Amino acid sequence: APVGPVSARPPVEEQEGDLAFPREPEVDIPTADVSAWFGVRTGLKVQVVAHAALAGGLSLLLLLFLIALAVESSRRGSGADIGTFEMILTLLAGLALLTGWILNSVAGCFLLGTPSRRSARGLSVGVLLMNTLILLQLAQVGRLLLVGDLDPGGRTAGIVPALDRRGREAASLAASGFFFFFEVTRLTLMALLLRAMCLNLRQARLGANAQLLVLLTPSIMLGTLALTFLVMIATTPGVAVRTILVFLFLGGWIGVLVFGVIVMLGLKQKLDRKLPSTEPA
Repeated sequence: APVGPVSARPPVEEQEGDLAFPREPEVDIPTADVSAWFGVRTGLKVQVVAHAALAGGLSLLLLLFLIALAVESSRRGSGADIGTFEMILTLLAGLALLTGWILNSVAGCFLLGTPSRRSARGLSVGVLLMNTLILLQLAQVGRLLLVGDLDPGGRTAGIVPALDRRGREAASLAASGFFFFFEVTRLTLMALLLRAMCLNLRQARLGANAQLLVLLTPSIMLGTLALTFLVMIATTPGVAVRTILVFLFLGGWIGVLVFGVIVMLGLKQKLDRKLPSTEPA
């Protein structure tokens, strides 16, 4: 009997493959891990809200910087309304940032239950540790900035308050540097954790996006910080240069957060498809 035509080219799905993320067959989540992945999905939801709050707070800071530049370049009248608006923006930005970092710690507690394949458990512990250090650094910076300049008797103490003020400024700058380092480390570990969870769920494409996030996070955030320091050391930047540097610094930070939200939403969507409608008792 004549043999039917044989396809010389395999389907497109079989051709797709990645050396770093080999395609694996779709598998169901083991019954023993279903409860753990339910907790991970809850942690991803909280983490998405936390990153959205951080991105919103940074966007408000960027807007506040633009308003400060506008007021500095053209001062007209008393400016009382502008000062009130700036105060409201500052409070909203601070509240959004504080809420985001607190929710990061809450989400980190849920992510501790992730299955331990591909070092996911250790990465989740690292993320929670960085969240704790960030909150401690925030408390340290706030304490340094809120210390008064009066002695216990309520009188000024000559040159001592000025020296103390300079010391507090130096200490707050050092604490801010540690805080930024912890934040970069947290975001990098979070991207590694997302990659591990994607690969544990046999999601190669999402894992590739998470690996791209791993590479972009330290490159963008540390690169913009290094560029800012080099420009500040080399010359005294004008208004235009300062505006560009702030846009690069905060814009890169916001971009990393938004990219992380996209990856987390994709992972959450995959979990919604794989997990049952109700958590087993």
